[in-house]
Amino acid sequence: MDQENNDGVLADYAASLIKVEPMPVVLRKHPNWIFHHTARPNPHQLAGFFLSQLTLLGARDVQVKRVDDWYIFTADIDWMTIALVQDCALLEQFERWIIFPEDGQNAMRYEAAIQAFSQAVIIADQKQVTVVSGEVEDDNEIWKHITTEYPRTLAFLFPFSGRPFPYPQDESQQD
Repeated sequence: MDQENNDGVLADYAASLIKVEPMPVVLRKHPNWIFHHTARPNPHQLAGFFLSQLTLLGARDVQVKRVDDWYIFTADIDWMTIALVQDCALLEQFERWIIFPEDGQNAMRYEAAIQAFSQAVIIADQKQVTVVSGEVEDDNEIWKHITTEYPRTLAFLFPFSGRPFPYPQDESQQD
């Protein structure tokens, strides 16, 4: 039987019993945390939330383009490195819950949500292009639209066809 210590905490409770999951996995289990009104992933809402994030972070020139099921954002600032977000490496920003006080209490940035609900994510700065997640064939039309002319570009492919939510082949949905 479990016994309590002086603080009212179970004595045999251990930190090793806590299961920590990457934020995209958690968000897939709880899409209503992002999509409050529909509780279903919606690329138009996600694009709008992300556009709002960029302007709140100080971007004055943001371009949003849609190519097939890809959403492409370019901005006049590199929002991912301006303050090296909460001691978080660049690609880690797609895996963690990052607070976003500029958007209000309990707000989070949307990179992890983009990762959670996208089939593929690409980022670029003025030096390099990186496929963050997914597989993007060399002959994919998206490569004609990814630019290194801006401080930061982000593109995400929302799975309109072939992969209904929740994504059945996603191992995170199997617990």
